[in-house]
Amino acid sequence: MVAAHLADLDAARACGLRTVYLARPGEEAWRPGEDRYRRARDWVDVWIPEDADGLRTLAQVLGRGPVGGAS
Repeated sequence: MVAAHLADLDAARACGLRTVYLARPGEEAWRPGEDRYRRARDWVDVWIPEDADGLRTLAQVLGRGPVGGAS
């Protein structure tokens, strides 16, 4: 499951899904200083940071190469 909210991914993980966190400015309720946020780094399968190019970066991480002319 791809989501911008760690709570959603935590629930998806509990159902056996693999997880992709797509960090988006102002979207995450869990704060970086919180234990649950830090622990999420251990169970999120793919973490795409805010400064990355979102789904394009995810496609590259998944081995699809450049997307939409991006290099």
